[in-house]
Amino acid sequence: MIHPLTLRARQLRRDMTDAERLLWSRVSNGQLGSKFRRQVPIGPYIADFTCAAARLVVELDGGQHNECPHDALRDAFFRQRGYEVLRFWNNDVLVNIAGVLLTIQSALEQRAGQSPPPNLPQQVGEEKCAFTPSPLVGRVGEGRAATSDPLTPLRAQLAVSHPACTVRWTPRTGSTNADLLAEARAGRLDGPTLLATGQQTAGRGRQGRPWADDAQGSVLCSLAWPDPRKREPGPLSLAVGVWLAQALHALGAAQVRLKWPNDLLLPAADAPNGWRKLGGILVEMADTPQARWAVIGFGLNLRAPADLPQATGLNVAGLGLSRGQVLAALAPALLDGLQQGPRGVSEALAQWNALHAWSGQTVAVLDHGQTLFAGVALGIAADGALRVSTPEGERRVLSADVSLRLRAAGMADAAK
Repeated sequence: MIHPLTLRARQLRRDMTDAERLLWSRVSNGQLGSKFRRQVPIGPYIADFTCAAARLVVELDGGQHNECPHDALRDAFFRQRGYEVLRFWNNDVLVNIAGVLLTIQSALEQRAGQSPPPNLPQQVGEEKCAFTPSPLVGRVGEGRAATSDPLTPLRAQLAVSHPACTVRWTPRTGSTNADLLAEARAGRLDGPTLLATGQQTAGRGRQGRPWADDAQGSVLCSLAWPDPRKREPGPLSLAVGVWLAQALHALGAAQVRLKWPNDLLLPAADAPNGWRKLGGILVEMADTPQARWAVIGFGLNLRAPADLPQATGLNVAGLGLSRGQVLAALAPALLDGLQQGPRGVSEALAQWNALHAWSGQTVAVLDHGQTLFAGVALGIAADGALRVSTPEGERRVLSADVSLRLRAAGMADAAK
């Protein structure tokens, strides 16, 4: 007589979800150098994907599994049997399959030299398989193994102060903004979602410029915020700059200032223009039938990059903080501001001029490298436009497609 759990496993193999089907198409037949089986009974449970040789279980979860106590019991049982457990959201598999695969491959590499615990009886559906170590790669994707998630304290913090916000960590991805925009447009986000990463391979800033990071010394994060009323967000990037700067001041970086429209700066006496870039902000919008989503991305250097002389880091301000410590200050500040809606944006704009790095200095306004005009930067207007005093009178700069440069007497435009 066939064991009931085996019958259930067979049914699950026939009725795989889209995420399970996609992952199976990429791990079957030893494509990662290790043999996986799908829907394998282990004790009273059925593991989604299992490599018996590496003692690795990969579980895929839908939204109904969020903080599910049953999953904790499953994981505890698997670990008692000597398995490591990786969990991924279905959405992560569907939108970031490359990252998921690299996370699994990294886990296989880490467990390559570990022998299975002795005297573990073989379970229904388990079989021995040859294990070939994969080339060493970085841990990548949205694996939710607790040992690789530096945002556990932040998740607990926001569960109290902002319980509607989901917090996710992926060690590496192309772009956190692109990831959340795709999920928002596909209807896969249920509410405010913060996604942080250790490294971006396709990070970008305003005008599509690449955002460089050194994979170790940056805070790289995006926050997707829905507005069911679909109101115009206004100059949101300016407000975000204020909220971030004020949070950094509270951490001890009191010299942080803002450059219009989306940069955070620190003073530097040895820099050509007296400032270096600490971080940047990119706000992108996505409309869905349910809401207008603002996806707010920001990058911040924890340490001054050695190969980017125009950049600086929080260490220059005397702060030796981790990603988690910085995000524990920045994320609540953003969420507090966004919860206030347009009123919060307006209040932040009223405080922007006090943080203006180039107030009263001569600047050049450029479009694709060509100087449009020059004058003295006065600050911003109520609509977020930069006010510039020129010999011909005051001019306003509202388009984020232009760039701003400091000008020194007798010198060409300083480099950004």
